Amino acid sequence: MPGALIQFALSLMAVAALVGIAHLAGFTVPAALQSAQDARELVRLAPGGFTAQAIAIDRTGRGALAEAGDGRMLLLRPLGARFVPEPVARSQVRREGEILWVDSGVGTATMLDIGPDAARWA
Repeated sequence: MPGALIQFALSLMAVAALVGIAHLAGFTVPAALQSAQDARELVRLAPGGFTAQAIAIDRTGRGALAEAGDGRMLLLRPLGARFVPEPVARSQVRREGEILWVDSGVGTATMLDIGPDAARWA
């Protein structure tokens, strides 16, 4: 019994050490957009050949909404330390003051605080 307890304790310490190393290496830093150019580049790299004509970025960099010239819209939502591009319809975007709520269709909504330009998007 004491051998199993020692093995369990050592395994627990090893897992804690790996979590600490991952944190120190920067793997726990949340995704954040620094500029419209960052968002435009991520949108450009999205599958489907999306070229943004207009981009709205959350004030804290937590996401963005882009619109192509043909009316298609793309949401950049955070997933860990990266952003996931998600096509959305205008009907999935609703406004509450300066906040946009984008329903991704999977039971979750992404909040984007984009300021006074919110009225242009919803």
